[in-house]
Amino acid sequence: MVDSREYFKQLLLHLQAQIEGELTADKNVCQLLDGEANIVATLELPEESDLLLIHRVIAPLSLEPDVRQGRALQLLALNGQPELLRGAWFSIDPDGTAIQLMTAYPIQALQIPEFENLLYNFINLGNTLAVEMAEEEQETGGSDLPLVGGVRI
Repeated sequence: MVDSREYFKQLLLHLQAQIEGELTADKNVCQLLDGEANIVATLELPEESDLLLIHRVIAPLSLEPDVRQGRALQLLALNGQPELLRGAWFSIDPDGTAIQLMTAYPIQALQIPEFENLLYNFINLGNTLAVEMAEEEQETGGSDLPLVGGVRI
């Protein structure tokens, strides 16, 4: 069996060939960008872990304490609805300024087709949720909680 770090590099090389572009991993972290240089996914293999993490920011987090608390509670409730998030979950970024979508999978259990499906499904879900949350923010001025998958909590 290939070492997880080496396998991560192999997956990135495969992905690089698929997108016909250059991918670089700094400390086992690789960011994938769309045509407008927006991050659509970050692939990460943390030290001493065999879990491939995929995450991205999907919306800013309000600085207003009441809105932040409401958003945090709403996201926690949505994390309990896997049919909406398809195995992913919401978290707050390490700086506390944005909402992230995350998923994880044991890297050694991923063959190339499963890796591609996991990644592309994650990117599609992230894009959809980012658009829904941005539209909801515009409609409500940030004072209401967003629709996610057409569901409001």
